[in-house]
Amino acid sequence: TVLGIIIGSVWGFFRKLDPLMLEIRNFINNIPSMLVYMLLLFVLDRSFWTLVFVMCLFGWMGLASFIRNQIIIIQNREYNIASNTLGSKPDKMITHNLLPYLTSVIVTVISTAIPAAISSEVGLSYFGLGFSQADTVTLGQVLNNLASSGQWMEKPWVILCPALVIVGMTVAFFTLGLDLADATDPKNHR
Repeated sequence: TVLGIIIGSVWGFFRKLDPLMLEIRNFINNIPSMLVYMLLLFVLDRSFWTLVFVMCLFGWMGLASFIRNQIIIIQNREYNIASNTLGSKPDKMITHNLLPYLTSVIVTVISTAIPAAISSEVGLSYFGLGFSQADTVTLGQVLNNLASSGQWMEKPWVILCPALVIVGMTVAFFTLGLDLADATDPKNHR
């Protein structure tokens, strides 16, 4: 998230970075992320920090692209033009004028990124590429154990519990994100 916000704000403010960053974004977005995750986790040791590293390696691009687009939209507003005319430095304009205006939107995007990360971990663990520690239980390992034992064919309702947990977490994070977005939106506090 931090990497996506920093890169996206710099990318949106300095439009000369567009050719380079658009090529990087096109390269990363044209490769399915799950395939890259699986390849890297197959090569590297499977631990929590390796999983975090692999998911952060390419996970920043969506938020960076979104922040870039939002900064391009609000960059030409009157207060930003006045601040630029008065000689404000780019880092001050980004941190004082642009990013505070985008706080509620960033919170909403982050709240949807958390369930996406959980889903990626579930998918990787289902294919046997998640955590390798025996004492760590994940939803993907539960689904993998159910699928490998064939128990879900005889008792299909056993797969309902992990699915309900995933749906519950997704809805909870999305609702929390919307509430936090409303709380951080300055338009609601007038």
